[in-house]
Amino acid sequence: MKIALGQLESGADIQANLAAIDRFATEAARDGAALVAFPEYATYEKKKVDATFPAIAEPLDGPVCRELAAIAARHRIAVVAGVVETSEEPGGASTGECGSG
Repeated sequence: MKIALGQLESGADIQANLAAIDRFATEAARDGAALVAFPEYATYEKKKVDATFPAIAEPLDGPVCRELAAIAARHRIAVVAGVVETSEEPGGASTGECGSG
């Protein structure tokens, strides 16, 4: 199985991060990869964890993971990417991995 690693400079713009993930997935699939994996904070990243993280956190069946699943389906490749997931922990957010494919 050919695996691709997508290294990107994620920021606070979730849609821009998803667009970059889509571009990497397109290239990886074109190069014959069956899976492309991205970093822990691929969909949302800031230099310092602050109050915006709980504010943007979503469940694993939320819009960000649904878009990652759509990217995977569109390119027929498994996608693993870090997301900011809702949590019962104090602060209300944790990192999670969303995998689709």
